[in-house]
Amino acid sequence: MFVNEHPPCFNSSATARFTKLAVWAGLALLAMAGAASAQSNGGCPTSAINIKVDCDKNQTINAALACASYNSRPVTLDVYGTCKENVVIQSADRITLTGHNGASIVDQSNGANDTVGIYFSSLITVQDLTIVGGNAGVDCAELSSCRLENSIVQNANNALVLRSRSAVEGANNTFQNNTGFGVWVTNGATWISIGDMVIGNADDGIRIVNADVIALGDTIKNNTGDGINARNNARLRVSDLTITGNGVNGVELNSAATMEWFDGQGSVVTGNGQHGVVVGNQVNTVFSGIDNVSGNQAQPDVDCYGLYWVATNVDTVGGTTNCLQAGKQKEK
Repeated sequence: MFVNEHPPCFNSSATARFTKLAVWAGLALLAMAGAASAQSNGGCPTSAINIKVDCDKNQTINAALACASYNSRPVTLDVYGTCKENVVIQSADRITLTGHNGASIVDQSNGANDTVGIYFSSLITVQDLTIVGGNAGVDCAELSSCRLENSIVQNANNALVLRSRSAVEGANNTFQNNTGFGVWVTNGATWISIGDMVIGNADDGIRIVNADVIALGDTIKNNTGDGINARNNARLRVSDLTITGNGVNGVELNSAATMEWFDGQGSVVTGNGQHGVVVGNQVNTVFSGIDNVSGNQAQPDVDCYGLYWVATNVDTVGGTTNCLQAGKQKEK
C-alpha cells in the first residue's frame, strides 16, 4: 500500500480567507456590543461633559437631561433658542443649564406645571436664562440644592419657589411681573440672595414662612403687596437692601419672625404705600444703626403693635416710630 509520508501542502490562500473572516467576525461582535451599550444608555454618549441643546432645531432640554442621567460626571447643558417645554430635573445631581444668546424656557402647561421643576436633586445650577410662565417659574423642592444666577423669571404664578427643606443660592436675578409672589420661601427652606431684583409682582415681593433667608444688596420695589412679608418663625438676615414703591408695607414681620439688619452701607426703606417696617406679635428685629426707614406714606415709618415684640435700635432709623426699645403690649 502506498503511504504518503509528507503532509498536505500548506494552503496560504485558504488561511488568508480564514483570517479575513475572523477579523470581520470580531468587528461584528464589537459592533453588536456597541449597539447593545448604546441601547442600554438610550443612545447617549457617556463621556460627554457638555451637551448642546438648540431648541430652535427641535431639540429639547428634557431629552438632553435623559442623556445626562447616564453620565456619572458633572454635565452642562448649553441651551440655545426658545425652549417650549416644562423642564423636570428629578433625582439628579451636578447638572448645569446655561443659556446662550438670550435663550429662554417657556411654559407649555398654561400655568398648571412648573416651568423648571427641580425635585430630590442636588447641585443643580440654572444660569443665563429667561424663564417664562408656569405655576412656578423655578421650583426647587423636596430636599434639593439649587443655584440660580443671571436669570430672569417672569409671568409665572410665583417666580421662584423654595420648599420642603430645599436650599437655593442666587445672584443677579430678576423676578418680575408674576401674578403671585416674586419669591416664596417656605417649609424649612433656605434662600441666599445676592444682588437680586424683585420687581412689579402682583402680591408680596418676597413671602417667607417658617424658612431662612439671607439677602445682600437686593432691590425690592413696585410690588402690589408688601416688599417682604415674613411670618411663622421666619428668620432673616439682611444687608444693604433697597425696598421702595411697594403697595402695602416695605417689610411686615409677624408671628414670631426675626430679622437682623447687618449693614455695610445701610438699607433704605422708603416710599412704600403704608408703613416702612411693621413689627407684629412676638417679633424680634435688630436694626444696624445705619438703616434709613423714612418717607413712607403711612405713619409711623416703623410701626410696632401686638404682644411681645422687640425692636432694637429703632431710634436710629431716621423716620417716625411708635416702638419702644423693649417690647411691651401695644394695640394697633
